[in-house]
Amino acid sequence: MQLILLQRHSSPVKDPHVLVVPADFSTPGEYFSASLLDTLRQADTVTLVLCSGTISPLGTIGSFTDSQIQNSLAVNTTAPLTLINTCVRTVAPDKLRIIQLDSGAAYRPIHGWSLYCAGKAAVSLYLQTLVLETPVKAVCFDPGVVDTGMQQTIRCASVEQCRDVNLFKTYKQEHKLNTPETVALYIYNRYIHTWQAETLREKIVL
Repeated sequence: MQLILLQRHSSPVKDPHVLVVPADFSTPGEYFSASLLDTLRQADTVTLVLCSGTISPLGTIGSFTDSQIQNSLAVNTTAPLTLINTCVRTVAPDKLRIIQLDSGAAYRPIHGWSLYCAGKAAVSLYLQTLVLETPVKAVCFDPGVVDTGMQQTIRCASVEQCRDVNLFKTYKQEHKLNTPETVALYIYNRYIHTWQAETLREKIVL
């Protein structure tokens, strides 16, 4: 199995099965080279895992600059839609699987999170349309609250930026956050090792 990591910071990985590809999702563009596209075409199965995202900027509508809106949508919306479109165009439908790390923010408004909510909602509906149009297997998997840098950003926000900030601080204090390792293992076992998705949207207590 070949693992291709598209990430903003290129860090060396001493594993012949892991390829790190520098990619800044805040800048629209082609994220796959011609050789990588050939690799995708020749693979028996391609699983696209969409797990990047930014919660910044936090704040109420009207407080954002135009560039902040553009950056948020580039990372949370334009990049995933572009990656999905490229994979659907390149890989045979019966060989392609798509996993979107979902969030409750895609389906309900959260104070201070308007841009993140909008970005997640757009990707969710895009995948719903993809499933309507093609036989590609896709799932929007909500892993709950995960202990990532995004959570740290939320905990550092003011009440004016996010009125529920104290709730997220409590999650951390009471050890109610899922670890990235737990989420990654679950994704591998349920969707990569064997595809066990039962619905397009899934939220399982880990």
